[in-house]
Amino acid sequence: MRDLRGLFLILILCLLTLYPGQGMGQTPVSESAQESSEPMVFQSSPFGLHNVQGEFEEVRNLGVEYVRAIVRWQNVEPRPGRYRFQKGDGIVRKAQDYGINLVVTLRPLSRWGGKRIKEQTRKAPKSGYPRRMDAWLKMVEAIVERYDGDGFHDMPGLRRPIKFWQVENEWLWQWVDTPEAYLTFLQKTSSAIKRADPEARVIAGAIGGLPMAVAEGVGNKDYITVGGTDKGKRKVYVSQYIKTREYREGKRKIELMLREGSRYFDIIDFHSYTEDPYDIAIVLKWLQKKMREYGYSKEIWSLENAGPFFNFSEERFAIDVVRRHVIGFSNGLGRLFWSSLKPTLLWSDNYVRLALIDQYGNKSAAYYTYKLMTHKLHGLESIARISAPIGISAYQAKKKSGQTIYVFWSESGTHTYSFSTTARDVMLTHIITNKEQTNPKVERIEVKNGRVDLTISSPVFLEELM
Repeated sequence: MRDLRGLFLILILCLLTLYPGQGMGQTPVSESAQESSEPMVFQSSPFGLHNVQGEFEEVRNLGVEYVRAIVRWQNVEPRPGRYRFQKGDGIVRKAQDYGINLVVTLRPLSRWGGKRIKEQTRKAPKSGYPRRMDAWLKMVEAIVERYDGDGFHDMPGLRRPIKFWQVENEWLWQWVDTPEAYLTFLQKTSSAIKRADPEARVIAGAIGGLPMAVAEGVGNKDYITVGGTDKGKRKVYVSQYIKTREYREGKRKIELMLREGSRYFDIIDFHSYTEDPYDIAIVLKWLQKKMREYGYSKEIWSLENAGPFFNFSEERFAIDVVRRHVIGFSNGLGRLFWSSLKPTLLWSDNYVRLALIDQYGNKSAAYYTYKLMTHKLHGLESIARISAPIGISAYQAKKKSGQTIYVFWSESGTHTYSFSTTARDVMLTHIITNKEQTNPKVERIEVKNGRVDLTISSPVFLEELM
């Protein structure tokens, strides 16, 4: 009975600390959680995709330059000392043919060298500290060396080196050993990556963080919503949650990694499948706060991000594609990987329906909105929230070309907005919210006396025409 009770507590902890499906509470997100003090400056494209299933031509058509791939140890080294790079080489060649950069997550899953785990699942296999750590580290050095682009033991024909390597995926619930063991694993794996390629950047295993952030008062929420399906969703009130062992354990795990593990990674990753896109701002604020407390600052990415997880509709899906990216980027998110391009059918419908292309190859309205967004924000340098009337969210994006583009949306219903500009006309491009439509509605509006009256509901992109 004690073992079953312990297993139950672990499952609840996973839900509350990382499990996708954390959602919106009744209390509105505070302005402090929405605003970013300093705009993020982007050196390269911040758009990425997760789970593309080899569809690199489609990725390029969407204007995306970064794709995440998850690699299992067993697939690279099926037997001790026997490396098989053929499949990986094929993926790298195809990606570079379309100008795509790969971000690789390494998982220590191996029948002969990994942690022995009695009950594995095909959907989400667990991992732990490898039995053959020496072999794991040799494999890590070998795969990084093959794709680092230094001319030594490189893949033949390599043109786009892989420079981003993540150490395990969602370790808070997929890692069966202690958090201290994960830190040791992270330290040793990070060292192996850097030995093979000193220029490589290491990404820590993904965390959640929303329950911790809300519990510490970021975002001013009363509760979060958890659950993996529409039927399974439930509210968890902060006032009750902070008294639980699950909260204490989850907080200890995340803070241990952020505090003690900072020497071993270059980038923090958090995954977010939420109801409220402003939850992204809450997590970012909390992570930035924790890093300040521990005396350092590192880039934050989200290698899996999508919504709305509950209360789904085709229109809300398209709207949230824009809102999640803009809110994230304006609050310091360095790169967002939409999850996903194509669905993984092993997961619940809540995940499957968030793919831009469904299992039958049909493209959603969100697909066309995503393509519109990456086109409008191509060459993005920075983006920041600007003042606007109550009920309207307004953002100013600056591009490396010198162009400024604005993004507006209504938080609910329809609002009017008198926008001040020195332009002669403005071009207003509406997102696509109906899957029967593939091209956006575009309006050219004359500016009168330095102002133009806009009617705002779903997100729009505004460009000034001088």
